[in-house]
Amino acid sequence: MQELEKILKDIEKLRGQVGSECTSEDHYIKRAWEHCLDRVEYIIRKHMNDGWIPVEERLPKEHDSIFAKWKGTDKWSKSMFEKTSGDVNVTVEYEDGKRKTITAHTVDGKWMLPNRIIKQKVIAWRPLPDPYHPERSERKRFLKTHLLN
Repeated sequence: MQELEKILKDIEKLRGQVGSECTSEDHYIKRAWEHCLDRVEYIIRKHMNDGWIPVEERLPKEHDSIFAKWKGTDKWSKSMFEKTSGDVNVTVEYEDGKRKTITAHTVDGKWMLPNRIIKQKVIAWRPLPDPYHPERSERKRFLKTHLLN
């Protein structure tokens, strides 16, 4: 387990280097590298703790919102936000101690939960799984029936 934690630290260092070495023209290259690093990190964390990340450790990575370009201008309003994350699975804990898994995201470093009336707190999160790909299942079926027999 300690070895995986060392690898995660190396990935974090690499993530910082990718951001500092890219110019504004390299935006798509930077996003591709970040996506790759996110996937590698996800795989490692999955083996460490089934992919769940305690909120005390860190929050999901946020990116500029559609409003970010107006921050600091006269077009900015209180209803706008600068950063947001994509949706992730979260484990919420209610006042009575019950826990439930739902989907949520962050806005400017704060969790945006679907039901804000009920008192709940996010205790852990993990990326959403990849969507179902029927062609992968068909490929497996083909391999089993034609090549593996």
